[in-house]
Amino acid sequence: MLGKSSQTSRHSKVEPPADRGSAPETILFIHGLGYDRHIWDGVIERLGENYYPVSYDLPGHGERGDRDVTLTWDLLCQDLLAVIESTGSRCCHLVGHEFGAVLAMKAAFRFPERVRSLTLISAQLYFPKDLFLFDFSGRLELIEADRETFIEDMIPRQIYTPDEKNRAIIEGGLRRVASKAYRSGIELVFKEETAMIKALPHLKMPVLFVGGDRSPVLPPHLIALFAAAVPKSGLQIIPNAASAVFLDQPELFTAALTEFYRTHDSFQYSKTREFLMEKVRTALEEVYWATIATPSLEVRVIGDFSVRWNKRPVVGNWDRRLAKELLAFLTLTPTVSREHLIDVFFPDASLKNAKNYLRVMISHLKTIFEDHDPALRGVLQVTRSTVHLNCEVQCDLKDFLSNLKQGFGEERPLLERKANLINLLFIYKRGLMDGFRAPWVFDLLKKIEDTLANTLVDLVRELEAAGLYDEAIQLLKIAQPVEVYDGYCDEKIAELREKKQDRQRDAFTPNL
Repeated sequence: MLGKSSQTSRHSKVEPPADRGSAPETILFIHGLGYDRHIWDGVIERLGENYYPVSYDLPGHGERGDRDVTLTWDLLCQDLLAVIESTGSRCCHLVGHEFGAVLAMKAAFRFPERVRSLTLISAQLYFPKDLFLFDFSGRLELIEADRETFIEDMIPRQIYTPDEKNRAIIEGGLRRVASKAYRSGIELVFKEETAMIKALPHLKMPVLFVGGDRSPVLPPHLIALFAAAVPKSGLQIIPNAASAVFLDQPELFTAALTEFYRTHDSFQYSKTREFLMEKVRTALEEVYWATIATPSLEVRVIGDFSVRWNKRPVVGNWDRRLAKELLAFLTLTPTVSREHLIDVFFPDASLKNAKNYLRVMISHLKTIFEDHDPALRGVLQVTRSTVHLNCEVQCDLKDFLSNLKQGFGEERPLLERKANLINLLFIYKRGLMDGFRAPWVFDLLKKIEDTLANTLVDLVRELEAAGLYDEAIQLLKIAQPVEVYDGYCDEKIAELREKKQDRQRDAFTPNL
């Protein structure tokens, strides 16, 4: 059977077909928390010769030897990327069930160039804290104290018609999963809370949402709401199926999956459909922010500047009295002393003048907030010594800086780090804090440019050492705005092209 995998301590290794042309499309199946790769056996058996299916066990599951593992998104994504690498495929379709669907989404954002499409089955993407208390905390107690009762409780959630074969598949996974892996996986998703819902509109690849009409946990209309938030999405509700639709209805699921793969690249949505879906997404956002979301301030300083409170624009004279510069600084440092604000905004002014400038600047920002919405009156809290943003804050600059700081660790695969730098360069080119005029902004931009330039040099050196000349050249073509000196990128591209030609010449020169 194609895609049959053997386990190691790190990840599943698979043997790609000898003739890749006979199976051009790789499908990687990701099981849910507590199960194992055998949950996909029935689907893999039904796929035709046009696909190369791969299933694997998550850490702490199935036949993996890592029984004491604590799951993290870094570990899981690196593990998944290693499986993709082992297939020999440049990119693949990801199919995820429950927790596996969340992992598939995480992977799609971390290395989008390796993901051709997503199929998210029974994907629970909203994790309020009270849901943990209502349901999941009991699961964690049962899995350690009474696994037999835990298994009996989980089976009807997964399969609507529990025949002996499907029951054995579910039982097998639940008996083998390490308690520590299961617990840490539950803790992982509940840290996300609303993050996965917020991420849905940013998925750029085709996404198929699948659910069962008999699911006792995730109703079809909730899955439809998730699907409506994604630009390129499809929806398939499988009849007479619970969460594991591929066990209850393997023929219907496989047919839906292959039809999705056959049509998602060629199907053209009408302008009317796109218009209606955008209206639906907007309406859903308004309902979401009005009901379940934590009130938050969203500040955008990359590209066009904007401020939103609970997704609604905050209109004001942001170009006066350093209002946008002050707000941007507070998104990075929510609580700051007045003395520090004077240092970063008015370093050359006398102390008396600087204090007056600061008072006017803070007062203007408070006026913008209070004129927009009475609820914003308590957001900017000012005392005799400090200024504080008292709300949840989202800022694209903060996300950019976090990615710049954490996205290039040596533990990350080289090509993942290269993709991350390309993503940051594209963001940088859109305009980083254009029109901002405070001294701290100029200092920050210089640090960002230096970091991007140094990261470029390091990655190009690593790519060159690995013989990945084309990858290095692609990166250099994009990175000219931050090159370490004028002409560096052109010089390095010419050097790498010459080295590539020399290697090709050596490869075709016969030994005499």
